[in-house]
Amino acid sequence: MTVDGLLSSLRARLDQFAVDHDPAILLHPAALADLLALAEELNGQLLAHPEAASVLGLAHLQRYLLLPEPEDREDLVTAVAVFRELVSLRPDLVPDAVLAYLRPEDELHATEGLRGSTAAFADYRSSPLLGRALASYRRYASTGALSDLDEGIDAAEAAVSNPTVDTPRAVGATMLSGLYLVRYRATGRSIDLDRAIDYGRDAISEEKAHDRAARLSNLGLALQARYESAGRRNDLDQAVALHRQAIAFASATDPAFGQHLSNLGLALRLRYESTANSADLDEAVEIARSAVMITAPEHPELFRQLGNLGLVLRERYERDGTHDDLDGAVEAGREAVAILPAGHPGRAGALLNLGGSLLAGATALDDRAMLAEAVHVLREALQFTEEAPAQRALIATHLGRAAAQHGDWNLAVDSLATALRAVDQIVRHGSEFQLARFAGLASDAAACALQTGDTARAAELWEYGHGVLLRHSLELDSKEQADLAMVAPSLAARFAALRASGRGSVHGEWLRTIEQIRALQGFEDFLRPASAETLLAAASAGPIVLLNVSRYRSDAIVLTTNGIEVIRLPGLDPDEVQERYLSFAQVIDTAGQISDLLAWLWDTTAGPVLHHLGFEHGVESQLPRLWWCPAGPLAFLPLHLAGRHDDPKQTVFGLVVSSYTPTVGALINARARSVSSLSDSPRVLAIGVTQAADEVPLALAVREANAVSHRFPSSTVLTDSAATTEAVLAALPDKTWVHFACHGYANPTDPASSGLRLNDRMLTIRDLVDVHVQNARLAFLSACQTATSSTLLADEAVNLATAFQVAGYAHVIANPWRIPDKIAWAISDRFYHELVRGAEDPAVALHAAIREVRARFPEAPLLWTSTIHVGP
Repeated sequence: MTVDGLLSSLRARLDQFAVDHDPAILLHPAALADLLALAEELNGQLLAHPEAASVLGLAHLQRYLLLPEPEDREDLVTAVAVFRELVSLRPDLVPDAVLAYLRPEDELHATEGLRGSTAAFADYRSSPLLGRALASYRRYASTGALSDLDEGIDAAEAAVSNPTVDTPRAVGATMLSGLYLVRYRATGRSIDLDRAIDYGRDAISEEKAHDRAARLSNLGLALQARYESAGRRNDLDQAVALHRQAIAFASATDPAFGQHLSNLGLALRLRYESTANSADLDEAVEIARSAVMITAPEHPELFRQLGNLGLVLRERYERDGTHDDLDGAVEAGREAVAILPAGHPGRAGALLNLGGSLLAGATALDDRAMLAEAVHVLREALQFTEEAPAQRALIATHLGRAAAQHGDWNLAVDSLATALRAVDQIVRHGSEFQLARFAGLASDAAACALQTGDTARAAELWEYGHGVLLRHSLELDSKEQADLAMVAPSLAARFAALRASGRGSVHGEWLRTIEQIRALQGFEDFLRPASAETLLAAASAGPIVLLNVSRYRSDAIVLTTNGIEVIRLPGLDPDEVQERYLSFAQVIDTAGQISDLLAWLWDTTAGPVLHHLGFEHGVESQLPRLWWCPAGPLAFLPLHLAGRHDDPKQTVFGLVVSSYTPTVGALINARARSVSSLSDSPRVLAIGVTQAADEVPLALAVREANAVSHRFPSSTVLTDSAATTEAVLAALPDKTWVHFACHGYANPTDPASSGLRLNDRMLTIRDLVDVHVQNARLAFLSACQTATSSTLLADEAVNLATAFQVAGYAHVIANPWRIPDKIAWAISDRFYHELVRGAEDPAVALHAAIREVRARFPEAPLLWTSTIHVGP
């Protein structure tokens, strides 16, 4: 029989097997005879007949998957030999299941939906677009170039948009789910993760798919990743269920069976971290061990199974302190690294896992040799992550903390600064929830800089790493970008497009574009972190106190007209700050006493700062201004009224007029917007809502709004049924002052949905994103929780007060926690009384209002600590 005849016969068998899944179709002696005959006809000239060679290899590979060990070895060897020669000419004809043996593959977290089975490859081969997508993915797997991955996604999207009988939508959706998850792992962009999940759900809708196990597992991985990113517990529970289904559906002889087990183990480990259910972690360890045991030594996925085993063993060691678990974690990590050659895209992740286990052991055992090895391993890992900011951030964070533990403060600060830059890049392209994974990173970086004696760098790192989302929002409306559009419009347009882009390759393009902009005269510092000189200039009106609480040391980094002054705060222990915050949260809920907390804040924080600055004798009419800039749990505590209130000389309130600012940059931006007089013909919008659905009535809300309008007769007033979201958003752009008297709500898990309860619905932070009010000066948010940030993003100050600052309001009066209706009314009334009397500074006016309430309720500090000023 000729080559064409044998080719036709074997293709028919493969196609029939893809439909019937009957092993006899390919294991029948006649099929083997055709294979041997085709090999003889080709006579080693595989590149002369690439299509025939591909079918020859596919048939042998499928036989390998069907035959028991050790009978399957010869077919595997033959298949690999065929495809090794074919890959140089026609890589599009080489299935992933074999490609993994031939060249380095994708990064540590790549998904099995792209590698699962030769039958899936046959589906992709039937579509030119999916074939092109697969070829692009292979180039990415070999080179790590994100532009190749982007091209693959574009081709697969085109295929899904035009499904055919031979290639239904679910087949393309399977590929897209994997591709988007790979890109999310590389770039951290959340929109890619959402798309991976959506396409994953499409993929599993085909219940009789031959690769259903891989599709189920792939969707489980995507949901697992979203849980890690956004903290949605339901996503994790679904992931565990999907991984169990994949294992139940797959055959134990499936080459991906070990990966299915490993994926379930990792999901169970994550759930243990969320629930502390020991059974989940113990099951995860046993599953991970099984995954390693059933994976052949030459299998390209073995390093993943070893890495996953190392992770769960490390977790159990940290729970129980069993040295066998630590030894097992380190051993698994070393084995994973050993089987990966230099340059393999998975090597950085394997080194990260090993370094993490070494660091955990070194910390627990005080083992200097193990610590030195951890530093060495993590330094190597960092070399391979230039194009993957999410992984780079993790590795650099581990390295910085290992170096700090080793006492190498210069390496520590350099590494943590690298991590901050990587986090900035992740967030800039849309994955803000990744910030929760790096809580405290900026504070640790600043502390390490202080350990080196570099106070300027400490201030710069503090500023760069806190309020990242706020900084990016303020950049969107900056004069610098407006100037760029005038000087270099095409470059400005490219910059804007990249900023809004969802493409994975944006990382490299972004860096190149920034370099080109900085080459322009006058734009040398474009988007550079604020320098110490810039930060110091903001202290012209009074000291700015950056409070830094870290595991390494705690300090007040104070910006003054005389320079940067550092005040050690040894009483500020991170664990105690967290405990004090949790206790305070309970007190707020029960309206309890906080005198002890205020005294502790004075002794540990405010007192040492004010004493160092020489603020020890306050005269009420001449109190100096001071700006507090806390972060982490400390940002949830009432620093502005810290003190022992039986002695005026030992209270913040009696010595300075306090304001808050989330970052120095926010203060600089607000000052730039407040150049005109506060009382210069204000256009006032007053809103009051007495009753909203399912809320406790606010008897004084409408009265409060009307009182504002009586003081300023030209005001616009929207109350009750007139106070709708649409009406308020329509009125805001024309008003320079706005006053809200209504309920407020801070959403701890989805900060952007925090808002002010109007008559029809919540006016949320999301609603304010596109609001930009020219010449806006004052926003008074007389509502609960309007300055309350999410504890998940404690370093970010994502709250209504900062949202109004981004919208253009220089000064914001807000409440970090609950406030009774009558107290809100009293503070508001006195505040505006002071402004009408001629007070130009809202902070001073608020100080007077709080002094009056304090005098009326001296034994109830919770009432008069509830309102703060944010701004210049």
